[in-house]
Amino acid sequence: FTSCSSPKSYSSLGSGSHAFHVKAIDPAGNTQTGSTNYTWTIDTTPPNVSIDSGPSGWVQSTDATFKFSSTDGTATFDCKLDGGSYAPCTSPTGYTGLVAGQHSFYVTATDNLANTSAPAHHTWTADTQTHRPDNQIATGTTYVGNDIYNATGLNQTKTLKGAVGKTVSFKIRIENDGSGTDPLTVLGTGSGKGYSVTYFSGTTNITSKVVAGTYKISLAAAASVVLKMTVKVGSTAVTARSILVKTSADHEPSRLDAVKAVVKRV
Repeated sequence: FTSCSSPKSYSSLGSGSHAFHVKAIDPAGNTQTGSTNYTWTIDTTPPNVSIDSGPSGWVQSTDATFKFSSTDGTATFDCKLDGGSYAPCTSPTGYTGLVAGQHSFYVTATDNLANTSAPAHHTWTADTQTHRPDNQIATGTTYVGNDIYNATGLNQTKTLKGAVGKTVSFKIRIENDGSGTDPLTVLGTGSGKGYSVTYFSGTTNITSKVVAGTYKISLAAAASVVLKMTVKVGSTAVTARSILVKTSADHEPSRLDAVKAVVKRV
């Protein structure tokens, strides 16, 4: 205890619980028994905030809805989109009619003591282009499968026969029938059942990437590229082998097309 007068101030107190104690002394020097106490807590810790759901990656929608939350039950929220200003919001918060391109959503939480969190943010891209990879297959100069789109190779299949030890070749043309430049992923069946399958881009062996589904190409609208696939018939080859090659649009993976190569042992 030290001598003091009212009001009494303290500065730079740390976060946490605090207690103030005061005793009264009369002119005769009689001191109050015990003390009068006052306790309080300083809270400078902001609440947490998390974005629980919302669009991600590339989406074919110009609308977006976000759900967000905080473990602090007193928290209120402020949201903003892209370079806009923060405004009070509640979960879920939605936006409509967004322009094509990348967008970022931000949200902060503020507790009942005015402590405000750092913003949580989420970025995605609204894509208004159409995506349509078109796979075609040929064994000579005539391709089948133009403007036929399916994932099974139906009506876009070529068949060749080969004796043991012989290699047959197929050409696979991949065309972008979408409305803009598109990154595409090619996935092809690998070797097996006595047949050795190899893929080439020009003279470059791309087999490992095609089989793993990591071979990517970027094509402008209406542009195309031709890949070569060779199949060698081994001594243990079964009667026939079907090899499926699929191409999907990275910005809309459900948009895909496939061709089928069938090799028969003779």
